[in-house]
Amino acid sequence: MRQLTYCHIEMMDAGFELEFDGEELWHVDPNDYTAKQRLPEFAGDWTLDRNLPSLAHYSIGTCFYNIPPCIAGEKNPPESIVKTQLTKTK
Repeated sequence: MRQLTYCHIEMMDAGFELEFDGEELWHVDPNDYTAKQRLPEFAGDWTLDRNLPSLAHYSIGTCFYNIPPCIAGEKNPPESIVKTQLTKTK
């Protein structure tokens, strides 16, 4: 089972889903935080954790919160490429 959270700050787009073996089983709509099952053929095998919408809310919120510090961290210090010369030691 894999949990995937994504967000895009400029488009104000976000998503939260649970996957198994590359197949999306559950998706939480970030507009109203309702969980939706994607593959009805697995309905008998997988049941929804009632805390999933709450978990999605916190996970998406954390995603949006972390974007500005990550962008700032990418720019400080500025990226630079330093050429190094390797020498043999005896």
